[in-house]
Amino acid sequence: MVTNAGLLVVHVSHSNWSWVSKDTDLMQQVVCLAFSPQCTPVYLALGTNDKRVLVFKSESDGSSWILHETRSFRKRPFAITFSLDSKVLVADKSGIVHMISLSKDCQSAEEETEDSDEDDSCLGHYSTIIAMTMSVDGQYVITGDRDNKIRVSRYPNVWEIQSFCLSDPHFFVTRIWTLELEREWLFSVHHNGELKVWDGNSGIVKLRLSHSSVGCFLVDASAYVYDKHTVLVASIAYSSNHCWICILKYDSLRDEFHCHKEFNWELCGFLFGNSILTK
Repeated sequence: MVTNAGLLVVHVSHSNWSWVSKDTDLMQQVVCLAFSPQCTPVYLALGTNDKRVLVFKSESDGSSWILHETRSFRKRPFAITFSLDSKVLVADKSGIVHMISLSKDCQSAEEETEDSDEDDSCLGHYSTIIAMTMSVDGQYVITGDRDNKIRVSRYPNVWEIQSFCLSDPHFFVTRIWTLELEREWLFSVHHNGELKVWDGNSGIVKLRLSHSSVGCFLVDASAYVYDKHTVLVASIAYSSNHCWICILKYDSLRDEFHCHKEFNWELCGFLFGNSILTK
């Protein structure tokens, strides 16, 4: 959680928490963040407004964090994700995705790696990449840009494009993620208040939902898989201070999704990253 007192990580499985950083000036600069998929050690990458990526590493017991590495870029980072082989993928403002290999040893607090002339870019869009994630099996990197184009690229051979998921170009994608319900599906939330479920292999949309009372500017979302056929999705609209929660059902016989129930109310908390937090 990014708070006005610093960056706090809550360990749900151990019922405890730890501070990553209490640098309040740094917290005001955070644009995006991501956790590594491996459990030991856990890495946390932060992208900031001053064109830096800071990678923190957890201690073995998870009680404390150390600054492992700092990278500076020519353009501001907009999205970050980790691959299963512990690479950090950073999408910058120009629509370029950079692939970073973490160093084995921690840098000192004063040491910072500058963006070198060596080309570490692995893929790119014509417009700014707003959202990025990896598939559950780590075989695809998925990027969504300001023109509302979602590209599914094979990893690590990212020049091989599996599919495009195309929507109305006037409303850009704000969040994308993948979930396994019988098989892996791609979910996206869009600026015009829509939630979509895609078949990432073919680029075909399987479900399209929109709630008129929420309005535009759905900026974030989180999901919880209840079982192999049920997923709960929560989206937040900061512009109208509303939270929209829907329960989606997957019919494996018909290979289709439908909305089982949906709820909408004024927000009394906040949603950030992969957590739903309410008062």
